[in-house]
Amino acid sequence: MTLAGWYDVTDFGATSNFDPVTGKPQDDEDDGRANLQAFKDALKAAKANLGDTNKMATVYANGHFYLGDTLEVDNGIILQGNGASRSLALATRSASGTILAFPPDRTGLWFHYSPSPEIETAGYSQIHDMEIRSTAWPVFTSNTGDGIEINCPVYMRDVHVRGFARHGIYAPSGRNVGLLDGSRFDWVSCTDNGADGFHFTGIDSQVCCFTGCSGFKNRRYGFYNNSFGNQFFSCHGEGNCLTHAALQAPPQTPRTGSIMAGTNSLVVNTVAELAPGQCLAIDGVVADVGATISTTLNSNKVTFNPPTKLRAGQAITIAGVPKKR
Repeated sequence: MTLAGWYDVTDFGATSNFDPVTGKPQDDEDDGRANLQAFKDALKAAKANLGDTNKMATVYANGHFYLGDTLEVDNGIILQGNGASRSLALATRSASGTILAFPPDRTGLWFHYSPSPEIETAGYSQIHDMEIRSTAWPVFTSNTGDGIEINCPVYMRDVHVRGFARHGIYAPSGRNVGLLDGSRFDWVSCTDNGADGFHFTGIDSQVCCFTGCSGFKNRRYGFYNNSFGNQFFSCHGEGNCLTHAALQAPPQTPRTGSIMAGTNSLVVNTVAELAPGQCLAIDGVVADVGATISTTLNSNKVTFNPPTKLRAGQAITIAGVPKKR
């Protein structure tokens, strides 16, 4: 880039090597380490922007980049992409102009905080116009790796975080952990993550503002807010904690399911391979005592007779498929 204070990652050796359709790097995965180093070098150059270490600069990424490990940020920057949309977009839709993709079981971006003024912090960094994606999706083999971990105040706009094994955006706070009060999120979307879309916890992740944000098809909550004074305007949550054809859990136990109050059916995250005459073992919230549970082979619908009286928001853990006794 010719703009003063802008640092293009391609000038430091980064190559656009990620295929959003296949979800894999186009070349050898060793290029992920090279890309990671290129991004680190761009961050280092931005840190010493024009010889002034206190002057915030912009790191610019235009393309689809696979990075081999977590990209850690310890100084204030603007991380600028070239457009955030859903990857795998239809031919009639615009795909993401910038994708940063990361390996399974890894956090994508990590913005550091330090309680000491003598130590660098990424406070008041900005992230704009990009998709942050994990190659773990849709099969999560562990509960490790968040899309973006923030321990300091940040501003995000038009960012899409997808497919990480744990949370899309993880914001822990407290003494010696993080201070991110007053952060702002505009048009940020977290989808297809293994736990929560947005996870804010602790006494110092408060008075944050969310405008037009979306938590969609995450395997636990769209928004988890265990803090104080955060405000949500025109935000959207849909399809969390439910089964979707594109969000099947790996074939392993325990399985989880969800149920709505006053109904007589349970949707299981994986197809319950039951033959007629078999039943499910319930480990967790106990279904009504005496209820008959029935299903059919290769079905993911389990029927309770009579209808269960579980409260809305409760869930049942499926621990196995024993023979009916």
